[in-house]
Amino acid sequence: MLRVHLEKTPPPVQAGRWLDDSDIAEGIADRLPAEVVEWARAIREAEYLDPDEDTPFKELVDDVVQAAEDWRTRLLAWHTEHQASAHRNYLLAAAVLDGAPVETVYAAAETLAKALGEDPAPRPGQQGLGVIALTDAIDADLTDEDTVCFWRTGYVEAVVDYFWADRPHLIQQFTRWTADQTGNKDLPDDVANHLAGRVTRWALQYMRAKRGKRATELLREIAGQWAQPLPGQARDLLTVAALDTETGRRARDAYLAWSRRSDQDIPPDLKVALAQACERLADVYPTMMLLRLTELAAHTDDGRVTNAVGHALTVLWDQPKQRKDIQSQLAEWSQSPEKGRRIAAHHAFLHLAARTTQAGSPVMLTTAHDDVRRAWLAARWRGLLLDHDKLPPPLLQQALAAWMNAAISQPELRNSVLAILQHAVYEPQTDAVYAADRYLTLSHLLFAWAPVQSLHPQSEPEVLRDQLLLALRHADPTAPPPVRNGSKD
Repeated sequence: MLRVHLEKTPPPVQAGRWLDDSDIAEGIADRLPAEVVEWARAIREAEYLDPDEDTPFKELVDDVVQAAEDWRTRLLAWHTEHQASAHRNYLLAAAVLDGAPVETVYAAAETLAKALGEDPAPRPGQQGLGVIALTDAIDADLTDEDTVCFWRTGYVEAVVDYFWADRPHLIQQFTRWTADQTGNKDLPDDVANHLAGRVTRWALQYMRAKRGKRATELLREIAGQWAQPLPGQARDLLTVAALDTETGRRARDAYLAWSRRSDQDIPPDLKVALAQACERLADVYPTMMLLRLTELAAHTDDGRVTNAVGHALTVLWDQPKQRKDIQSQLAEWSQSPEKGRRIAAHHAFLHLAARTTQAGSPVMLTTAHDDVRRAWLAARWRGLLLDHDKLPPPLLQQALAAWMNAAISQPELRNSVLAILQHAVYEPQTDAVYAADRYLTLSHLLFAWAPVQSLHPQSEPEVLRDQLLLALRHADPTAPPPVRNGSKD
């Protein structure tokens, strides 16, 4: 099995000398297939780290054996010998920032000490060990580019794993510090991006180990730290946490709680990342993520959040298999006796109603070609008119303007737009009384869209406005029937 993994998995490795070594043969004996794969990975990495074949083969074998054992024996001996925290913090900082400039590692070791609750003594001038001595003390190498590197297979992860096992009470502080390091401007981009992936793994590892609220709070802290400088990594962290078999349910429950909190409690940058994560997660959890998006829409005043939510909802709406679920869920939530759920549904529909295609058509109208969908749209608009005072006025005006402008620029949509808005005020089959609130709200929106221009001939928007208002007056079930010319008493 080891031969197959070495020779058939890229990059291929000549397996002969490894299989002939007694330490390797003894190490893989009676191992499970997954464990043999890890040995193959360690061998491949050892060869990668020795491209010029300068290292004696026996040293490579020793590194592979140590890596397979997570370097625990070697690290235990090192920590027993080096009990000064300056050495230990430099080792841990170098392992976290593997490949970073030496001066960055040196400074990071001091911030790590403070993060872990230490009060490092000042080292003015030449007091204490310098970077050459410290790098030598941790068995690392100082490259020609003045970066700190470990040329040992799996060693940097083993250092972090040792710390996790040795100092469990400091894991939260350590993980928070590592997340902060991803924004260190002195880190090369490749090191920072690689570190973000490692921090994601460490955060999930912490969540798996902890069952209380602290675990999801740490997730929120890290995502919040990344949301502005590293928005892609923040989105990915939230996505991965929600999909993980062990952390997923707690993460998804936390997202619902976060989405219902104000912009003061959950910063808008983090809400944007959460909306983007919900967009990705909707393929797996469509109803669940739709609820979180609707709650985000209902609990923000920030334009960046509303744009992110609107984009996510539009992406979902554009998928036919998701569209039906959105329709049924919004219909159900819009009629909920729970006011918060009802208003959240209105927000979600409003965001969709305000979105337009490149041609200027409301995205929801492009799929409203049958009476059932038109009735659904009319019912959702009715909800907006009923609860207009709970919705953001600019977005409501934007949505109405988008639909009326489409009715002018695309004549084929005019009848649909007018019918949907008319039925939002008066449904011919069910409404038997004057709907003052709905009529007045739509009337105000229409006059804001097409104000009266008394000194000029009526514009096309004014004509369309009056056409819809006249249709509404005729549809009023309490209005007297029109008087016909020439009628007899």
